[in-house]
Amino acid sequence: MTSKGAPQGRSGPEVRASSRLAGIAAGVVIAVALPLVLIGASLDLLVNSGWLYSYNWWRNGIPEQTGLGTDELDRASRTIKTYFNSPPSQELLEVRVSFGGRDVSLYNDREVLHMRDVQTLVQGFWAAGGWSAVATGVAFAAGLMAMRRRFWGVLAGAVRW
Repeated sequence: MTSKGAPQGRSGPEVRASSRLAGIAAGVVIAVALPLVLIGASLDLLVNSGWLYSYNWWRNGIPEQTGLGTDELDRASRTIKTYFNSPPSQELLEVRVSFGGRDVSLYNDREVLHMRDVQTLVQGFWAAGGWSAVATGVAFAAGLMAMRRRFWGVLAGAVRW
């Protein structure tokens, strides 16, 4: 050990340079991963918020335009939320509503196939958001350990980037 406590073989400037490089790498990981975390969280809010569906029924006049009551629309939205939150499979979305005294499918075949693609995209963004949250947490902890207080400046620069 040297008189300043740095391990022998590595001088103070070398240690500072490697910790700065680790801090910059952590900042870059956070700058890339954080938007995916935010997208995943926003998508979760959009897909799973019952109030948002209800608001859109009202805002767009869906009951008046379709002839479906809000209870039927709410039941259909619960089916859609369950579908998006289920693991992707070969099973297709089946949303049936009572319309004019008959039980009918809400979506045609083309729309049902499209919803399978949407489910895959939603699940992919949720997975990317989750893994990005983990990467953000690890990078943040690593940056703080490597640079301590100086990491805040590096992080601010990375996030602005």
